[in-house]
Amino acid sequence: MSRLLQSRAVVPVAVFVGVLILYILTLTGVHTFDAYSYAAAVQTKPWRETFHPHHLLYGPLGAATYQLAQLIGYRGAALLPLQLINALAGASGVTIWVMTLRWRTGRTDLALLGGGLLATAYAWWYYAVEVEVYTLAALFLIVGSARLLRLLDDPLWRRGWLWLGLAHSGAILFHQTNVLWALPVLLGWWLARWPESTAWPIRLRLLGGYLAVGLAMVGGSYAMVMIGLSGFRSWEQIRTWLFEYAATGFWGGPVGTETLRKLGEGWRLTLAEVGGGLLLLVLLAIVALAAPQLRRCWWRELALAGTWIAVYTLFFGWWEADNIEFWIATLLPLSLAVVLALACYAGRRRLVALGLAWAIVAVLLVQNGRSIAQRGNQENDADRQIVTLLAEVGATEDLYLVPNGLQELYLRYEFERPNVLALSLGVGDWEAGCAIIRAAIVRTTTAGYAVWIAEAVRNPPPALLERYRLDSAAVRTCFAPFATPTQRTVGETLYHVLTPIAQGEPDWIWRDWTLGWQPNFISGTRWDGGWSFVPGADPHLLSPPLDLNTASWSALEVTMATTLPGQHGQIYWIAPAAAATEERSVSWELIPDGAMHTYILPLSELPGWRGTLGLLRIDPVVAGDGAGRVTLERVRLLR
Repeated sequence: MSRLLQSRAVVPVAVFVGVLILYILTLTGVHTFDAYSYAAAVQTKPWRETFHPHHLLYGPLGAATYQLAQLIGYRGAALLPLQLINALAGASGVTIWVMTLRWRTGRTDLALLGGGLLATAYAWWYYAVEVEVYTLAALFLIVGSARLLRLLDDPLWRRGWLWLGLAHSGAILFHQTNVLWALPVLLGWWLARWPESTAWPIRLRLLGGYLAVGLAMVGGSYAMVMIGLSGFRSWEQIRTWLFEYAATGFWGGPVGTETLRKLGEGWRLTLAEVGGGLLLLVLLAIVALAAPQLRRCWWRELALAGTWIAVYTLFFGWWEADNIEFWIATLLPLSLAVVLALACYAGRRRLVALGLAWAIVAVLLVQNGRSIAQRGNQENDADRQIVTLLAEVGATEDLYLVPNGLQELYLRYEFERPNVLALSLGVGDWEAGCAIIRAAIVRTTTAGYAVWIAEAVRNPPPALLERYRLDSAAVRTCFAPFATPTQRTVGETLYHVLTPIAQGEPDWIWRDWTLGWQPNFISGTRWDGGWSFVPGADPHLLSPPLDLNTASWSALEVTMATTLPGQHGQIYWIAPAAAATEERSVSWELIPDGAMHTYILPLSELPGWRGTLGLLRIDPVVAGDGAGRVTLERVRLLR
């Protein structure tokens, strides 16, 4: 018996160790936006805030993994521990799948082939070496599939239905779309080999056990997070949390010929980046040519596999047809169908079919290994290279407007640039996103720092417009107020740079935005031949922070208009960290005819004009009357 157990353990142990080594050796060094955002959340948020409604358990699992890694001495980022969890899940899933196929067919060679198809498929392999939720969710589907296949033969196994409910709950809690798997489960319950004497109440009670476990585990987990940890007390809070992410506009939409094209693309890439479509057709041909035998020997299993693929295809074909992360789960029924078909072949046809199948595994191993190595090489990470160069020339406090969320995360967490906004900010509500962008620009320039606007943000290419569902005219309108006198190429990327001193000198010409000046006690702003406003009591404008030697400048020029009679303007020059004083100011009488006038104020002979200039304050008038307007066109220092 001991020898038998040892021999039966050799294959799964060898599979697990071999696949785990393969995945660890090919861990990716280039990450998706989702992967980086998961890792960043684990590193920066309390574990209570890591729950995501679409994959409830992944965040807290990541937090626990990262904390455990730190306890044993790990001091790096959260990415590596999370990748290792996925590699373990990927290798475990392949191992359990091999054991399941060997039990179902009684053949180790076919089980290894089915495991090989799964392990080397591009989607499974890539997400086993990346930080993502899908491998863990699929691991629970594999465990559930093993239970479901046994229940086809032994539907009276009561604990089996309970274990099935538990496994399915795990798959849902790691990604909620796996609720779709309930349909293959229901079909399996219906098609199971029930003894003829089994009454319907017994059958329904066994199914109820599966459903009860699922409802308790999934419903209880969501209730605990929503009501217990998050403290939601209204349906509106719950609805917003559950559906806000799905309502961003990224997913779903009309189904048409483009959907079919993307569907084919998704399936092709799921197997291999190169030649995946051809390999898929060969595998489907192997299944199709064995269809008569399959219908006789394995029709229940074939029905389950077909239903599984159909249900996921219908939903994800509508949701996001070309995204391979959603097709990982369908690799299982595809592998099952191929293995069962090969079990039906005999004679020379068996040798040919087996040879083709093993050749496909070999091609997947070589081709996908090369693809994953190239994709995971940081030297091929264009986004990282772009932001690395940008961080070298920009200041920490500058504002960076970048085209995608991955560049945003790189700048925030690898280069410690806190002021970053991505174009994706405007998804679903560009008007609100534009308001946030404009406010950030004004806030940054008012504080004396620069704004770097990538060309792909100011003038998004068609791919970004489609991805974020933006209108190019609306984007241009958003940035129209911000004239960009400076264009700078960093590496191969063009940036429009807004500086606190907009013209590169202490020279501000107002046309359509504040140029970083902070208004106080004014209202009714409009841009009409300059910065036009209604002054209130003690109206004044503060410049962005400056660092100028007063000895280099001899006068100040103000071009403005007003209709307010009997007024004078006043300019204060303020040293760094000092307050405005009358000694360091100059005033002049205003012409109240509503026309533009240029006033030149000599400064070099004034006793207070000395030292370092840190800030300018303009009092355009003493006080307003609630109706009269002031329009500032230009302020500049003269040498």
